[in-house]
Order: sequence, then C-alpha cells, then structure tokens
Amino acid sequence: QGVSLRSDQYVFIEDKRSGQRRIEQGPLVWIPGPREEGKVQDGIRLSSTEYVFVQNTLTGERRVDRGPCIWFPGPYDEWDQGTSTWLSSTEYVTVQDQMTGERRVDKGPCVWFPGPYDEWVKGSSISLACTQYLTVFNKLNGKSSLVKGPCIWFPGPYDSASDVSEALVLQDDEYVKLKDISTGTRWVHRGK
Repeated sequence: QGVSLRSDQYVFIEDKRSGQRRIEQGPLVWIPGPREEGKVQDGIRLSSTEYVFVQNTLTGERRVDRGPCIWFPGPYDEWDQGTSTWLSSTEYVTVQDQMTGERRVDKGPCVWFPGPYDEWVKGSSISLACTQYLTVFNKLNGKSSLVKGPCIWFPGPYDSASDVSEALVLQDDEYVKLKDISTGTRWVHRGK
C-alpha cells in the first residue's frame, strides 16, 4: 500500500538487504519496494535567521544550509539546527576556521551565520574618548601598537588589547619625563 506525502514531508527509505538509503521528497505517493522500509517525517522549517549544520556520515563533508526554506536531509546526513547571531554596529565575532586555521573578524551590523568549520567568539568594540588609549598586542607577529581616541576600536583576528588607560593632560607650565623601556631612551615632553 502506498504512502501519500505532502510537499513539506519526506520519506527516509532503507533497503534491508543492501543497506542502501535514500530520501524521497513529497508531494508524492511512495510505494515501498519488496525489501524497503520507510519512515515519513516532516521537513524542517527554517526562518531567515535559522540554519542547519549538516555532516554527511558517509563522506565526512560538512555544510551549513540557511533559511528561509523547508529543509530536507540527505540519506546519510546528521544535523543540528541553529539560530544566527545578530551583531549590532558595535559588535563583532572573532572566527577561526578549524579546517584551515584561518582567523578573521566579522563586524556588525549584520545577521551572522557560521561556516561549516567555524568556531567563534562574540565581542563588543571599545569606545575611546579623546583622552583615552589602549595598547594592542598582535599575537601573530608579536608587535605592539598604540590606539588613541577618539575612536571605536575593533580588534584584528590576532589582536589582544590592554585595559583602557587615561592619557596625561599637560598644562603649559607642566612636563613629564619619559623612558622607552625597550630601548632605554629618555626624553621630556612639555605641555602646550
């Protein structure tokens, strides 16, 4: 006897002798073969902010399928449903592709979806006033740099920032003695 499938349904079919699997999507009437067993299931409804992380158990291939759609799996797919991440104009995600090792920073505003091999951490930019600064250390090349306000600072893929510090404001009759700890050079900076 045949099984009637709606357009948002599928049947997972397995041949009990050969072990072969396949998926048939509706709308259709499925009539099982002599050694076939089938299980009717509903497709997964994905909104425009949802996705499905899919791994093919036969090939090991991974992918991310985004909505909006009614999603149907392949015969060897395992999946997890997820929701995208909303990034405001002051937010970002630091992403590392676990397959290639490549790192990147994706900034908002946007609706952000991960890739199939991505690991990520969400963060917020740092707002610096005109008398503030921070020191940035690049973990890839080992160099440090100074970021002065006013600005909104977003990190690079390998950046690590110090805490925000307040600059010294010097009056006309004030000065400060400075020493560069890496070179030992000393100098005096006078107020203006």
